Amino acid sequence: MIMSRMANHFAGALRLIWMAGLVGMIGACGGPSGTVAPDTDPSARDWSAELAQADLRRAENPAEPYWPYRSAEIHLAMGSPGEAEYALAEALEIDRDHAPSILLLSKIHYQSGRHEPAIALLEGALNRGLGNADALRIALALHYESIGAGQAAHDVLAQCESDRSLRPNAEAFLSLRGDDYLHSRPVAEAALAANPDSAPNHNNFGIALLYDGEPEAAREAFLTALEIDGQLAGALYNLAIVEAYYFYDLDK
Repeated sequence: MIMSRMANHFAGALRLIWMAGLVGMIGACGGPSGTVAPDTDPSARDWSAELAQADLRRAENPAEPYWPYRSAEIHLAMGSPGEAEYALAEALEIDRDHAPSILLLSKIHYQSGRHEPAIALLEGALNRGLGNADALRIALALHYESIGAGQAAHDVLAQCESDRSLRPNAEAFLSLRGDDYLHSRPVAEAALAANPDSAPNHNNFGIALLYDGEPEAAREAFLTALEIDGQLAGALYNLAIVEAYYFYDLDK
């Protein structure tokens, strides 16, 4: 109970992570003729050269939405969300049903707290019967939750039909952010079981373990997340919280 109260005290400080793979799942098949979109690791590429190449392809293929979408990915990796939005607007003008662009724009809106335009964008795509509906529903649920429409979020998640990994991830995220977050461990554990190679899932499970009064196990979960992705900011931050406030080790 003492640890649960401490977890409650630091609930606002812990960093949840929602799955960036929500965009990647569709974006990976977003290229022309099935081209796989390259990984967007900002430490691994010469982004200026890739941007120049993508912009050249945009000019050469004005009817292909993939290239402005790819430019948007690169602008995001370079820390320019405004330029990314401009490129995504171009992609959606070419094809308003380009699912990778819809999801990436939804993600940008989420990160900047503009949930209403994202909801309109996603609801419109679903109402038009766009494919990849589960990923769109999951994104929509996250935006619903952010405006306090928790029941609408759970209702739209319940409509997911086929995805077996992203839906548990979203359910764990919503549970950990909800009013009953102190009892979110089973949901976070199910998400981890569905995708055990996900660093965000280990991070979120670590938070659930803290809420359940198990700081040692939580620390191991955050460390596992960092073994998978050493630059995962949320896991780094959460590990610091655990060391400082649960184990009183400021040096660590």
